Amino acid sequence: MARVPYPDNLSDNPETAAALADFPAVINIVRLTAHAASLTPTLLELAARMMTTLDLSARHRELLVMLVSHETHCDYEWIQHLPQATAAGVGGADLDRLSGKDPSPWPDTADAALIRAGTAGLRSTGCDADTMADLVAHFGVRRAIEALYVVGIVRMFTTVINSTDPEIDAAGEQLTSAWRARSRQAAR
Repeated sequence: MARVPYPDNLSDNPETAAALADFPAVINIVRLTAHAASLTPTLLELAARMMTTLDLSARHRELLVMLVSHETHCDYEWIQHLPQATAAGVGGADLDRLSGKDPSPWPDTADAALIRAGTAGLRSTGCDADTMADLVAHFGVRRAIEALYVVGIVRMFTTVINSTDPEIDAAGEQLTSAWRARSRQAAR
């Protein structure tokens, strides 16, 4: 049971109700977000855009999501995103490195730069000059900035998730399919 009750009525506000109806699956964290009715449409739009419109690859986005999930000890986020990460090409060896089970260095220098930048964003006040330069060298400015925002957005959600402790949903596959379809639409 979550630490706060789920709303009985997801929204009396038409804008919030529309945002909830448009989200691919009203999972427990989305239900809890409805308590912040004035923020819900914006938060869900932000999540949807992060999942469908970035120039940063889905694989790199999901590496960052899984990194933040691990570093913030957010099982809910890890489990919800595992099907999406797998579909995006994040493999078992990647997950072992992220979780510390495999302490060997990242074989791909772009992945190493991404993880180093993501970790700096989580553990300190952000990237130092060398880390930022390395991130930009591998990803370009646009994707580097997107990567930093992914870390911040996911961190924001994991803070709420860890604080409210919603039950884990079985909607990972449904979300994976929905985000993939929306990504194709956005690319048109």
